[in-house]
Amino acid sequence: MKTKALMVCCGLISLGLIACAEDRFVASIPSHNDERPPESNSGDADDGGNADSGDADDGGNADSGDADDGGNADSGDANDGGNADSGNADDPVPDDGNQKVCDVGQKICFDDYMHICEDNVWKDTVSCAGMGCLNDDACRVCVDGSQKCEDHTASVCIEGQWQTSDCPNGCWEDRCETINQDQPTRYITDATQMFSPLTPRMVRRWREIASKNTSASQNVFMKVGDSHYAKAFDGRFMLCFSNQNSNTVALNGHTELQKTIDYFQSGNVDSFNRDSLAAVGGTSTNYLFLSSKSYPLKSEISAIQPRFAFFDHGTNDMGNGSYTHQPVTYTYNGNTTTAQGYSWSIQDYYRQLTKAMDMMEEAGIVPIITSIVPRHDTPTNINYIGGPALASTSDYPTHMVTAFNAVVKGNAEARELPFFDAWAIFKTLPNEGISSDKVHASHNGSPCHFTEDGLKYGVNMRNYGSLTLLTRVWRALYHEEGGTDRVVIPFEGTGSQADPFVIDSLPYSHVADTSKSEHRQIDVYNGCATTNEKGAEYYYKLVLKETKRLRMFALSSTSSVDVDIHLLKDTINGDACIKRSDIMIQGKLSAGTYYISVDTYGSGTENAGKYLLGIVACDEDDAYCDSVL
Repeated sequence: MKTKALMVCCGLISLGLIACAEDRFVASIPSHNDERPPESNSGDADDGGNADSGDADDGGNADSGDADDGGNADSGDANDGGNADSGNADDPVPDDGNQKVCDVGQKICFDDYMHICEDNVWKDTVSCAGMGCLNDDACRVCVDGSQKCEDHTASVCIEGQWQTSDCPNGCWEDRCETINQDQPTRYITDATQMFSPLTPRMVRRWREIASKNTSASQNVFMKVGDSHYAKAFDGRFMLCFSNQNSNTVALNGHTELQKTIDYFQSGNVDSFNRDSLAAVGGTSTNYLFLSSKSYPLKSEISAIQPRFAFFDHGTNDMGNGSYTHQPVTYTYNGNTTTAQGYSWSIQDYYRQLTKAMDMMEEAGIVPIITSIVPRHDTPTNINYIGGPALASTSDYPTHMVTAFNAVVKGNAEARELPFFDAWAIFKTLPNEGISSDKVHASHNGSPCHFTEDGLKYGVNMRNYGSLTLLTRVWRALYHEEGGTDRVVIPFEGTGSQADPFVIDSLPYSHVADTSKSEHRQIDVYNGCATTNEKGAEYYYKLVLKETKRLRMFALSSTSSVDVDIHLLKDTINGDACIKRSDIMIQGKLSAGTYYISVDTYGSGTENAGKYLLGIVACDEDDAYCDSVL
């Protein structure tokens, strides 16, 4: 009888055996640690259906002794075809099969189904969907070790069931995000990663800038810079992509760049060919705001209403005060002049850079910023203020490029703007990508050839990097193409005395605002000065494992801000100060723990505000970093 067979089979399953032949209703042992093993009396035997004693699988016939009794067991732990008189048996089926076979609500799992007792009869009610049974109460719902993450909840499969945990920072693929992706990221760039990261937060920032001028032309960019961008110099920057230029283009497999070329060729302004009012050879950032030149930056913005701007200034800013480290008073052509030196010029550079970025962003322009390339100056190839007599080997601007680049990168990083580290990639090229004139990029006459040979030249590499970064930016801004980088490297620390910002790699740049600081632990740094520093400050921690020659500086963003830099040894207090400066400290530090305090000057009125801290390693032949601090 079919009904009887099902009843008997369920009794067998409840005993932990594995077969029910009649009507092909075959059960399987649950594959889990909690499953019940075959029950036994003693011994260990599989005797082809005949077991005397012990753990036997004898075709459903077990006796206490040597018996194969066709389904009749007198005593012991037996599964005897549904008939048990005594012993430890889990077979709720009575001998005659006419009474209930299970208790209502009772569950049992076999044959990939969860069976539930209804009306005292087993029902096939729930499929385990091929996952198998966890135990007699549940199906397996997942494969052990598998993971999933949705919204702010992560799940991992343990013993067939999902175990969940909260993800405060959200999910990344199948796991919790370890850090908050929606925060500013440091720009760690080198020759293998020459562009700034591209994060969702950064793209939102660019869209906020663009929203300030909805009438700007999406497929127009402008050039802001010196001779590296100037068309009059010889037009090597991007000009070869113009339809009006005869230079050939060889993308050499970089076909994705052709879409960018086509897109910006279709603008109402030929961005590639335009002779920018804001890109003039021999100029510094000060030139952008000269009234005598009709305010070049403002004029160029008004003339073409661009959405993007390539920005490359700084090479000539190094000589604004003088190509010297110390202020010098000299007479030249009958005029007595005081040259301020690099400390003055790098301070002025940051202020002009801040002013230029503010102006472009307010006009709805997304600046694409490029670092300064290496310099190979000598006294005979550069126009030193006052003539070559003022120049010494130690004063060569080549030693200051890394410091000025810390300002460039720090500015881009703080504003979350696109950044191309041309300096890093140029350092890998023959002659560092610099031509025989010691200052400008090398070229081979085909500036838009991105072949293996072409990219050995500085001009070609600059064009390739600039066009590639422009492609990343405009596609992310308007088309959400190319995806986004999941690279967020947060600044460590809060800047307090208990939790200073951590300087973990060089070069290091950081922008902060002392008007927003609540830290006022030190008013006077007795160890090195008596200057009144009653304003708020931020602290940084630097741990050196070996002697380092360093240049560190704190730059004020405007003339109304006055912050000073202090170097402390071992601990944060005024007596631990070993060196102080209005702007720059440079020299040799032995291994140990140091702290840097950027503090606000002020006796009555506090001159608090935004500043940039930069720390770079000095060149080996830079004598100004030889002094022991």
